[in-house]
Amino acid sequence: MKESTKLIVLSHMRPKGDSGVQTHALQVLALAQARGVESVLRTPYDRQRTAFSRAQSQLLKRVRNVAPYFAESRLWALDDAELARGLGQELSGREGTVVLYAQSPRSALVAKEAASRAGITHRLVWTAHFNVSEATEAVNRGSIEVNSFGYRRRERDEAKAMEIADAVTTPSLFLRDILCTRHLDFADKVVHVPNFVNLPETAHSADGGVVEVRWDLISIGSLERRKNQAFLLDVLYEAKKLGHSYSLNLVGDGPDRELLEGKVDHLQLRDQVTFSGAVLDAGTLIAHARAFVHSSLQENLPIAIIEALAAGRPVFAGAVGGIPELISDDIEGFIWPLEDPKSAAQILINIFNTSDRLSSSGLAARRRFRKNFSPEAAGNRLLSTLLGAHYAS
Repeated sequence: MKESTKLIVLSHMRPKGDSGVQTHALQVLALAQARGVESVLRTPYDRQRTAFSRAQSQLLKRVRNVAPYFAESRLWALDDAELARGLGQELSGREGTVVLYAQSPRSALVAKEAASRAGITHRLVWTAHFNVSEATEAVNRGSIEVNSFGYRRRERDEAKAMEIADAVTTPSLFLRDILCTRHLDFADKVVHVPNFVNLPETAHSADGGVVEVRWDLISIGSLERRKNQAFLLDVLYEAKKLGHSYSLNLVGDGPDRELLEGKVDHLQLRDQVTFSGAVLDAGTLIAHARAFVHSSLQENLPIAIIEALAAGRPVFAGAVGGIPELISDDIEGFIWPLEDPKSAAQILINIFNTSDRLSSSGLAARRRFRKNFSPEAAGNRLLSTLLGAHYAS
């Protein structure tokens, strides 16, 4: 690695949190530093904001329900300005090449403008964490409507980010194909590089270590409509009707928590379901469950499932998005029908009644992780994509 090259990871999210985006950014930073690459993470939250800026933010958040698009635009502008200011300071007086790794189209746009102002030699790469597009994802969350101002702005940002980037990485082949189809003129910029994780060794227990099992099942993700955790509760209910009771830890928080807690009470599952809320480094909890369960209706290449593979735990999930790139049915895990909780419950019962299938799937999960999604495999591949000739693994 040449000393004159620096990697700057950029994100509009807080440096630490329970999202896959935050996990990815921090793990890229840690891997780069471990490999001797000069690197840093920049976000809009790197310094305390002025009293005036904080007052603006509070006011805009209060009027969000009345004027959502105005409030969003102004809040975005404040965050963009903070990110640009911090990046500008990072680039000031810098010599040599800088590699800018943005975690969203917006971050890419801010990075490009700041680097151009600084007049510094740079390579810009951004990664697509979204499912299909950020606009579509926001619609599915219920935060914007199709063809609204917010929708069109997200679409414009994505198109512009495709144009200005030197490369765009996609964790899944599923999303690579979508981006190449939607942006034919820039398809040659799109590079498939899978996500990776680097869990502490204490979480890796499937092939030898002894870890206390606290739950039968665990699921990690924000509690929102597209994550579909209500399906998991229906599966538990159907299994219970057949005489099988399984404990489940739902890790994460979000707008659907109250609805899900109400459903737990309605189905009389309170003694089976734990709501752990948002947890930092939630992946380390997976080894304390017998299996990982996933219910999302849309996915790219979920880091939580990769963490389950790393922990040597079989995965139950629907065949959506990039998930079939992570597990093969009846090998590293089991594909279940997201539209049919009764059938899914029967799959769960059949597997749990055959303990050797759980253990063999766990071992297969670990093998697949090491081969495809470990720092040595996918992590080095990402650094090579970002840094090119400046990096030697």
